Amino acid sequence: MPFGRKGGAGLTERLDVRMAPAEKEQLCVMARAAGLAVAELVRLRALGRPVLSRTDATTIRELRRLGGLLKKVHTVSGGLQPADGRDAQLAASRDRQAGGAVGRQRMIVKKVPTAKHAPAKSKAHNVRALADYIAGPNAGGAGEKVEHRAALNLLNLDHDAQVQEMIDLAELAKRSPQPVQHWIMSWREGEQPTRVQADEAVKMFLAEMGLAAHQVIYALHRDTDNWHLHLAVNRVHPDTEKVVTVNNRFDHEIAHRAIARIEHAQGWQSEDHALYRVQPDRQIERSPAPLERERRPSTLARDFEERVGERSAERDAIEEGAPIIRAARSWHEMHEALAREGTPRRRAGRSPPGDPSVVERSSDVLSDGACRSSRR
Repeated sequence: MPFGRKGGAGLTERLDVRMAPAEKEQLCVMARAAGLAVAELVRLRALGRPVLSRTDATTIRELRRLGGLLKKVHTVSGGLQPADGRDAQLAASRDRQAGGAVGRQRMIVKKVPTAKHAPAKSKAHNVRALADYIAGPNAGGAGEKVEHRAALNLLNLDHDAQVQEMIDLAELAKRSPQPVQHWIMSWREGEQPTRVQADEAVKMFLAEMGLAAHQVIYALHRDTDNWHLHLAVNRVHPDTEKVVTVNNRFDHEIAHRAIARIEHAQGWQSEDHALYRVQPDRQIERSPAPLERERRPSTLARDFEERVGERSAERDAIEEGAPIIRAARSWHEMHEALAREGTPRRRAGRSPPGDPSVVERSSDVLSDGACRSSRR
């Protein structure tokens, strides 16, 4: 970038330097070793500034990759964990509580949002607080017990070093205030997943989300009779060092699809109103929208229609926009469908309820149940 900005001033001036061919070749070798352009190397050396090699980052990424492979071997071989038969005991307990029947369990998934009104804290503080709550030495809240701790795609094996490794990668995402997300997968009261099932569920969840190579620290918590799996997922890719946005921020859609796969693979029964279901041919299909009570425009909108003799925007939104919003799987898909129907849209704000040029907010158009479905 000849006109890039370094410090307070842009690099707008040019200086030609004559040298022997052997000297030029020597500079090229030095620049390649440092991972810099020749011009950048010459400028830094001439001004007496330190030359920071960019190949260190490449080495770190390779170490992370090798660490992930070692972690895979450690997990597959059982590592240092004794074969105490606890998984078999948990499975037997689960079958007893289910009365010997298979497929009565249900799972739910949710993403814990970041607090909007909490005091601003550093990215490192937030990551450490989340990881310590999930899998730290004093993990869990009041009345919770941690039954199983693990991590994926991290080089280190002890908790503190794993957290610091996740912080180091998360801090590379300068524009993302919180690249580490907190997800929870829960089982219904009385159901007990085993350690093996918890590990499998995490891997299936990450694979469906497109985050299989990303760092994650997770733990299986038990709160009285409820078991739930907490995950701290770092959305910064360990190789590209860029933040991955899942499904254009419609990540709940993919999360529910992952739950459908986990339920099918492990024998859990789907929720009555699950967004996705696995068909007999193992293909995943979105469940049809449930039938809902008829929604009518508000009194103000009906008064407007009687006064001017035209359909109100609220009626158009209910009859034409609501089915589109309810069926959309991403913002892009919703916007395209609304554009094809010629339905105007704008940011939520104040406006007359009967104004024909304004479409009401989706929360005003859909019933409460439909709104919840569209946000999943």
